[in-house]
Amino acid sequence: MATFKAKLKAAQQAYLQHKYADALEECNSALQDNEESPDGLMLKGKILFELENFKVSGEAYSAALRAQPNLLPAWKGLAELHTKTKSHAEALVAFESLVRIGTSESKEKKQEYQQKLACLHQQLGNNPGAAKHLQQLLRGPLAFTEPAQRLHVECQLADLHMSSMSGDEGIQTLLDSITSQTCPSGVHAAYHAKHLELLVRRMETKPARSTERNAQTRTCLDSAWRMMRCRPGGCCTPAPFLTALLLAEDQSLAHPEGSCANAGMALVGRRLCHQFPWLPQSAAALARAVSHHLIAKGPRPGKTKDRTLVIQLLRPAMDAGADSLPGWQLLSELQLQNEQPEPAAESAARGLKCLAQRRGKGYLGPPEVAAGIVLARGYSLLALERLDEAQAMFNALTDSSTTSPVSQLLDSVPESVQQEALRGQALILKQQGDIAAAEQLLADMAQREQEPDCMSQHLAQTDYGTLLLEQGNPQVLSCFSDAAGVVGIRDACHCCWVKLLLCSLFESY
Repeated sequence: MATFKAKLKAAQQAYLQHKYADALEECNSALQDNEESPDGLMLKGKILFELENFKVSGEAYSAALRAQPNLLPAWKGLAELHTKTKSHAEALVAFESLVRIGTSESKEKKQEYQQKLACLHQQLGNNPGAAKHLQQLLRGPLAFTEPAQRLHVECQLADLHMSSMSGDEGIQTLLDSITSQTCPSGVHAAYHAKHLELLVRRMETKPARSTERNAQTRTCLDSAWRMMRCRPGGCCTPAPFLTALLLAEDQSLAHPEGSCANAGMALVGRRLCHQFPWLPQSAAALARAVSHHLIAKGPRPGKTKDRTLVIQLLRPAMDAGADSLPGWQLLSELQLQNEQPEPAAESAARGLKCLAQRRGKGYLGPPEVAAGIVLARGYSLLALERLDEAQAMFNALTDSSTTSPVSQLLDSVPESVQQEALRGQALILKQQGDIAAAEQLLADMAQREQEPDCMSQHLAQTDYGTLLLEQGNPQVLSCFSDAAGVVGIRDACHCCWVKLLLCSLFESY
């Protein structure tokens, strides 16, 4: 008659030959002779696992551990079983026991256990616990030495921080390491984008115009340029393009090579449109480029249809979240020129809101852009006959002593914008019936010595001439002649030539 050891050996041989039914029969026969044999119970658990009878397999492993609590193969079997059945809590207990009793295991096996524990903690929603085990794979006796393995663990840790763990301190060092080893493409694009986001967030905590902020701003730009200069098509995230465009709007970036900087930003806008055409910021950049080439630098006077084309490109982009101060300025000005004062007033108001939010984070913004938005708001309110509100806008541009919320958004106002605001104040006086005051203000502006191509003086002369024409004053012909000669014949000058002809007819009559 076969002994217990002989039956157990036969069961083991059948198991190795993948004859699991025979192996189970021999194992059960052996256990009848010794029901509490740890080796027999452990073998039964392994056989039942292969037969996918997971419940009874787990009972056999547990019985083996009751007989011998530190039986390493039984804990391994339980760990494999619970991993297979996705019983994460039970698997966690099994792997923790393997770490506790497997002191004689190889370093590679211990590293595997730490990785399994980190994965289980994450699946159970315990991200700090997962991070604790991953940290042991970067520092200490179980730390990986291969760069590829360390990079993989660093990415896992970064994922934990980016998903739910609070605080930027722990992730900053990780992202510094990850971004120094990888390109902003594929699976690593998100790490580069987060790294740049943290740099910008750190910059925004510094006081405006401070040395620390300027240094941090340069760091952000350097990081963005490195990402964009990655091999062609290598940057798979729009983060560096959006960051560069945002920082380019900050006044602190102004430098003597302004034309070079503008050309660089135009290139960034083209790259953004080419690689990420679905983004609203891409549509906004395209609209600004179209406006520059078709209207601002076009070979002929700008037409309503040209402005309409730009508005149709720009308005949906701004509504979709492309918050850009130059974008709001351009949109409100074009709407105003197309005689759409109500949309222009709304666009300028949204631009002022964007300006206030930017300044809250320390962004100063170009003074001509901020003042241009306020000016467009003032003229659109004037066209809507909301005179008190328009007067408040113009006062913010002309009177530095005012303390209104709008004036606090303006660091400085260019001279040309101030003249436009004075002209707006004169138009308000005219609508209010104070003709003498309006005439005096326009006359002072028209006679002031300014640049030869100053549009504000040209418009002031036009308005002054219109006022004289309405009063039947014979000086009107001279005034319109001066106005027509200030600038070349473009959109704003057409009214001068028409009124010049009318004046000639008026005098001859």
